[in-house]
Amino acid sequence: EKHDILKEEKIAFVQVGTFSDGKGTLNTIEMLHRLKQSGINNWNMEFVGSGTKEYVQMMQKLIFEYHMESQIVIGKFCLNIKDNLYQKDILIMNSRAEGFGRVTVEGMLAGCLVMGRNLGGTSEIIIDQVNGIAFNTEEEFLDAMHQVITEKEKYRKIAENGQKYAMEKFDCVNAAKNFMGVVEECLK
Repeated sequence: EKHDILKEEKIAFVQVGTFSDGKGTLNTIEMLHRLKQSGINNWNMEFVGSGTKEYVQMMQKLIFEYHMESQIVIGKFCLNIKDNLYQKDILIMNSRAEGFGRVTVEGMLAGCLVMGRNLGGTSEIIIDQVNGIAFNTEEEFLDAMHQVITEKEKYRKIAENGQKYAMEKFDCVNAAKNFMGVVEECLK
């Protein structure tokens, strides 16, 4: 239902998935550090997922080096992410090689504004400035965040578009019909 994003003073970010370089985890910390350096400090971030002990330690070290301990939380893996997403404004999908993009769709379904790296399956789901924000570089991410801060109403609407898009395109009935269509074509 209606997820009122970007209404609070602080923006609530989330990134969901495996903690790894392939998923862009450390890069997200770097981007948030640059966001903070650019003067945007009114945010919190939660990483939800799991990773090796060594990788989590690298994350913690980088967060500590950038003095962002009060802003970034490393959460635990959870099976039902829906409740967590309802508490967030923006889902960051920073993966370097994403297959289908299930987390991207989950973020859209929850009503979050999805900001995704314009690669792989993410690039097939996000229509930039229509149902989410696609970025190619860290600079594009920063520029987009400055736009989000100054044009919140526009980005609330884009998040709503994303939710409608995901509900229509990835509805389980439609997905099953599309899958069966592919299977029937293969059998011919």
